[in-house]
Amino acid sequence: MPGISKSRTALPLIVGLVFVLGLFPALTAEAQRKSRASAPSRAPAADVARSPEAPTQSLALDAAAARTVKSTGLTLPIAKFMKFSQPIKLRYIQDEFTVFVPISERLKVNSALLHLQLTNSISLLRERSQLAVRLNGRIMAQITLNPQAPESRVDIRLPAELLKPGYNRLTFTVAQHYTYKCEDPTAPELWTDIDTVASTLTLNADLLPLAPRLSDMNTLFDAKLWGDPSFTIVTAPPAAMRDDQLQWGALTAQGAALRLNYVPLSIRHETAASSSRYSASTAAFPGLDQERLQYSDSALVGTKAELAQFVSPRILDGVAGSFLGVYPLDADPRRFVLVVSGTTAAEVTQAARALTVMNFPYPDTASMLVTKIEPPELPSYAGKNIVSEDGIYRFSKFDFRSTTVKGPGGSALVHDEHVESLHIEVVMPADLFAHENTNVDLELHFAYGAGLRKDSVINIYLNDRFEKAIGLTVEAGVVYHKYRVSIPLRSFQPGMNDLRFSPRLVPLITGECQIYNTENLILTIFEDSTLTMPKASHYVAMPSLRLLVRTGFPYTVKSGGTGTLVHVASNDSKTVASAWMVLAKLAQRHLRALDQALISFGLPQSQDHDLIVVGSISRVQPGLLKGAPLEYAKLSRVPYSVAVEQPSGERTAGGPLQWLLPGTSRPLERGGADVDPSKPVIMTQASDLTKSTLTMQYRSPLSSGRTATVFAAANEDVLLQGMAEMIKPELWEDLQGNLVVWSKGVEAVSWQKVGADYHVGSISAPARMEFYFSNYPWFWFIALIALIALLAVLTTRMLNRFRRRNHAKLEEMQRRT
Repeated sequence: MPGISKSRTALPLIVGLVFVLGLFPALTAEAQRKSRASAPSRAPAADVARSPEAPTQSLALDAAAARTVKSTGLTLPIAKFMKFSQPIKLRYIQDEFTVFVPISERLKVNSALLHLQLTNSISLLRERSQLAVRLNGRIMAQITLNPQAPESRVDIRLPAELLKPGYNRLTFTVAQHYTYKCEDPTAPELWTDIDTVASTLTLNADLLPLAPRLSDMNTLFDAKLWGDPSFTIVTAPPAAMRDDQLQWGALTAQGAALRLNYVPLSIRHETAASSSRYSASTAAFPGLDQERLQYSDSALVGTKAELAQFVSPRILDGVAGSFLGVYPLDADPRRFVLVVSGTTAAEVTQAARALTVMNFPYPDTASMLVTKIEPPELPSYAGKNIVSEDGIYRFSKFDFRSTTVKGPGGSALVHDEHVESLHIEVVMPADLFAHENTNVDLELHFAYGAGLRKDSVINIYLNDRFEKAIGLTVEAGVVYHKYRVSIPLRSFQPGMNDLRFSPRLVPLITGECQIYNTENLILTIFEDSTLTMPKASHYVAMPSLRLLVRTGFPYTVKSGGTGTLVHVASNDSKTVASAWMVLAKLAQRHLRALDQALISFGLPQSQDHDLIVVGSISRVQPGLLKGAPLEYAKLSRVPYSVAVEQPSGERTAGGPLQWLLPGTSRPLERGGADVDPSKPVIMTQASDLTKSTLTMQYRSPLSSGRTATVFAAANEDVLLQGMAEMIKPELWEDLQGNLVVWSKGVEAVSWQKVGADYHVGSISAPARMEFYFSNYPWFWFIALIALIALLAVLTTRMLNRFRRRNHAKLEEMQRRT
């Protein structure tokens, strides 16, 4: 039949067409693979077609892996792995920058995807310019830097087996050229920028099951775990907490936070609930309801009697004193439970205190009994890397080791992270006070190679601000001992200071078509270099939340937080957790626990303490808010800054009476450093907080020489949320003045400085006079006029007395005549 004949004819045609269409993509893909295989090795990345209207190249080095990882992984921007969030700038004919990627021992990495967004100069020569990406020294990809498509987006699969526990080196190296002939290696058009916010690393990983030991504490509490760490502290029922439970949780929270270094720790409180879900023969916690504990690691805190219904007999049998133990959670062995217990309340306190000082991997067991803790007697202002007045410190005291750097020292960042080893971190006391012209002296021991050009230098930066330069002008090279450099004490800030030595070494012979010798570009700074502190006092104007943020002042002055009282306004779980987060943050800032600080739901009879108050604003006793910058009540007194400021400024250097003024003295942080100079309008109003959290600092109403700091919100939910936001670096570092308000999701806080200053510290009589004369110069004029008047009166009296004694006859003759 004709129809059948036509169908038989069409069928082979259809089959052939399907075959061709199906085969063509495979043939095309195979051709592309062969093309890439025959391409030069410097650029294995595939280029896509680009049009002049869209000069962007998008490369997928492993698109399938990209789709897999993106669906399940945790993604962080590259900036999260850097000290400063800013683009990576790769310059000159050759440059590199390394990012350190943390991987926790608790993770099993399945896959990882690096997504890069970069921009290169349009003056580069495409055939000779490329970016290489290395992971722990191994090449992962090479990317052509195309001037016709200067913006690139690249996805690179990173092998899971190369990502080891610890800090992995992710290195970006460029070779950049603008000509085939001789070129200037430092030409300004040789650059490539990597956007560290848009560039991301996605990790697909699983938590590993645990068999924890106490020697693993620094691994269990691991800052290298991705995400925001959280920790749950569980206390025994009833839900209404006691002061001793409050203290146990505070010490446990600080012990956990200290192991995370600078990483903020979000803390929850739960009351233990009973459950019979887990077998008593195999479970560590057969009587404990574990449903709410599966989302974070946790601690179970209480006496042996209180925990008996929740903990297995094999664990309870070991609680014969102050007890610390760590076990996997029955419901999820990837999580751990820390048991802090004892037969009495005092033994539980000692066990929790032991947790704050265990910084060595011992004992190598799951549990231990603590019979006694003997802490050393430490002076006030004790801490890591901290210096005191009139002291001499070797660089080795700041964990600096003799270090040699080679090469020109070109920087890929403004902050110069290329030479990390040439930093020392110096901690200044918060209330240091000295004359304005006082200096900190550095005596450097360093050596550099021969054949440097005379514009080679060592630039000295303090907190990323240029302070001094040392010219390396001896062509034959030289070794210096005790090379003195002075930096004004006023340039230092309270707390941590980053002192950085940035070498810029230039070859003697340069120019186009010249062979550059870079092997002689070498410099060593030795660890026996010293830093000398001047004489100073401890005296500072308060209030200042800036000092609290940077150093924990005044709560961290005395060893272990002695003299500090933390008053928790109510005993609900959210307020308690908020107070624990505040103490944990202060411990991280101080680098040791405030284990001697009092924490209580009430107020002790002895009220000579620096005070911290945490709670919903309606639960805070009105007497504790006396003198606060925001006086909260049914009718609140609220300050508002004025837009038009009163003219003010520093004294001019000239003037006919300038020679009469004294030299100025100042603390490292005086009131004017973080003061909003506008004078506020005080408005009395009927109002309330709703979604905002506030922090206030002022003179303590309980003791005139002490400080009070209040953390409050409208209710417990907002308070807990606000404290979790506050401990994050981006918000914590913004606290200043003495009144701060913020809300969830707001990037910046609102702050004011309201009310008069008061002064904290001790100071000698001459220094006190110098302080007041320098900060209030009219006192100097009044005193000077009074002194002149007194001298005039005394001189007149002495002259009259001399005249009466020696010229009495002359006066008598004058009267007769």
